Amino acid sequence: MTIKFSRPPPRAVPSGKAVPTDIRGGFAQECAQWSDADVQALRRGILIQAIEALDNPRLGTQARSELLDWIGRDGIAPFSFTACCLAEGVDADALRDLLVGWFRRHRQVA
Repeated sequence: MTIKFSRPPPRAVPSGKAVPTDIRGGFAQECAQWSDADVQALRRGILIQAIEALDNPRLGTQARSELLDWIGRDGIAPFSFTACCLAEGVDADALRDLLVGWFRRHRQVA
C-alpha cells in the first residue's frame, strides 16, 4: 500500500504574501518583510492575549508563571512587555502594577 501526502498549502505572512514551503525558494527573504504596521499589530496582539490569558482559569500554573514573569521583567526587547506597552502608548509600570495587583486579589478570591 502506498500513502501519498499532498504538499501543504503555502503559509501567509503578515504582509499577505504567500511563503513557499520549499526553503530553497527564497523563504528567508519572504519572511523578513515585516512592515512597521505588522510589528505594531503583533505587539498589540501579544499584549491583549497576555491580559486575557491572565484571566483564564484554564491557564496552567507554568504558563501563568511564565506570563507573570514576562509582565514583571523590566527590560526592553522587541516584544517585551515594556516594548508592547510603549508601542500602544501605555505606561508599562502602571499597567504592570494594575495587572499584578488584580491577579493577587483575584487569586485570593478564587
